[in-house]
Amino acid sequence: MLPRVKSLDGSFRIVHVSSNIRKENLKKGTLDFEGLVAFLKVYRKFLIQLMKSRPKLVYLPLASGKIGFLRDAVIIWTSAVLRRRIVLHYHGGNFNNFYGKSASWLKKAITISLRLVDTVIVLGQNLGFMFEGLVPKENIRVLYNGIDAEGYKGLQRHPSNSKVTILFMGHLTYPKGFWHLTKAYCRLREKYPNMQFQFAGALPEATGNVAEFLSGSDREDFQNRMGEITEETLRFIKDADQYGATYLGFVTGKAKMDALARADIFVLSSFTEGFPMSVLEAMAAGLPVVVTPVGVLPEILKEGENCLFVKAGDADDLEAKIEILVRDEELRRRMGESNRELAIRELDIKLVAENLVHIFEETVSARG
Repeated sequence: MLPRVKSLDGSFRIVHVSSNIRKENLKKGTLDFEGLVAFLKVYRKFLIQLMKSRPKLVYLPLASGKIGFLRDAVIIWTSAVLRRRIVLHYHGGNFNNFYGKSASWLKKAITISLRLVDTVIVLGQNLGFMFEGLVPKENIRVLYNGIDAEGYKGLQRHPSNSKVTILFMGHLTYPKGFWHLTKAYCRLREKYPNMQFQFAGALPEATGNVAEFLSGSDREDFQNRMGEITEETLRFIKDADQYGATYLGFVTGKAKMDALARADIFVLSSFTEGFPMSVLEAMAAGLPVVVTPVGVLPEILKEGENCLFVKAGDADDLEAKIEILVRDEELRRRMGESNRELAIRELDIKLVAENLVHIFEETVSARG
């Protein structure tokens, strides 16, 4: 059973100021005049609301990139100077790598900034280590991602009776395991011609930014072969129909629900994650999942009951685990039902919202 927290009585009035200064993914994480002007506009709105609404608490999603963190640091320092409580919410699983690879001056800025924070929220019990030495253990709280499980209750799955469909949703990049999945799928389709592959997400980019989500030999291997890997991935996407595959583009709303309804197996073999929403959506839709044991996933999912775990960067293991589900329709059904029940029972957005309110109330009352 996952931990539950009953919300304390009380209410909050939310004043929202968007801190997202980039609409285009290609420009995120870059410093230029356009970005600086956009940030100053956001910062001005933030200051106006601090003075006008006089909130007791500032809640901020925390970035783990240099430019994003520096933006967040300005918000943190301003809030601290004006004596507001500060709650940071980190939605990833990579902050320790970001800190470890940062220049000494940035490490110092991170350390000082995090000392000003009252509470840091992470996505799972096993992710608190990312802030070890930066945030006191007693100031770290856990909040799982949530989903509108009620909205998935009426989803009518209609997979093909004659084909087994694999679904991938996420950035079509090496760190998300997409390149390895294409290799595993192509080999499997030679044995199972009734297989098909549907995938959705942003196209890959041959940039060094992608390598930030990798470490050790995985990072070195990708950097040495970045152009080759990106070219192969783009070629597969372009010629998808030749492999019995379909590129769905970037899907939301009904298009996403339709893709989930058509699928038999969901796969996300990332090298690093926090708690990927795509996996949660697949669970709520009643799909079995093949995932890597990264982030909060091994804390939430049980091998053989909810998922099959695979080793990151291992196309052979990925092929073998997908094949188990391709061959066993009953196992797919049992896993899917177990995942749907888990999403409804433990990960409904209403429960998550109650727990978040509790964290807010706890933070506000901490210093009396």
